[in-house]
Amino acid sequence: MDRQKLGISTLTCSEQPVTMALEKVAALDFTWIDLGILNDWTDINPNRLVKDFERTIVPIEQKLKEKGLHVASINSGFGAKPFKYAIEEQCLALCQAAKRLHSRTGVTLPSGMLNEGWGTGLEILETAYKVFKSQGVDLMVETHCDHFTETIHDTLRLLERFPGLKLTLDASHYLVQGYGPKDWKVLLPWMSHCHVRPCGNQGFDTIQVELADAIPLAFQWPDLMVDYGYTGLFTFEIIDTIKVADAEKTTLLMRDEISDR
Repeated sequence: MDRQKLGISTLTCSEQPVTMALEKVAALDFTWIDLGILNDWTDINPNRLVKDFERTIVPIEQKLKEKGLHVASINSGFGAKPFKYAIEEQCLALCQAAKRLHSRTGVTLPSGMLNEGWGTGLEILETAYKVFKSQGVDLMVETHCDHFTETIHDTLRLLERFPGLKLTLDASHYLVQGYGPKDWKVLLPWMSHCHVRPCGNQGFDTIQVELADAIPLAFQWPDLMVDYGYTGLFTFEIIDTIKVADAEKTTLLMRDEISDR
């Protein structure tokens, strides 16, 4: 695997201010990043973008330029209800951020919680879809356990419901259920971006594990997707708040493992 196709998420350093996180990921010798912008989690979030866009975005622009970093995708979420600002306002701010930061694949949002049902549970996505479409910014949803993208069947159903909606494949959420690349390659026409992490195949508790405990497919699937025709980037999303592995060290070791194949 060409190292130039491998990026890193700022969620690897999510417990730090975003400018410090960008310093760290640059020091790890990555060029492409996923920028985490999530309410109730990261210090830069949709609420801050709505409240004071310029003051929030300019330091990020400056740090990206200083470190020679490029945004592969913005990974976002609105947090818990009740929301501080309307979804429309938050989505407009995210679209503006994607344009200012030249995000390669736009913005990734959660598809919605499966237990809320295909009616109420999709209201936020329906609103976001309309805003992003009006702004000409690509919107992606991420494969995720307990979401409308939990299974391949439901993911297809969702993508067909929203023409133009794209997909970020987080393969770990499928691998832990026993799926493999041959199962999810049907999603390739919608796939714009991919997330990589070491995982098991024993359910959600194995979504991120130590490298020694990861299944072989956790390392093999990116090359298989390239063989199937995927031409996008792969971003390591090894999250520092999941304490089963040292996020930075694990990212570097996994990059070496994958790029040496």
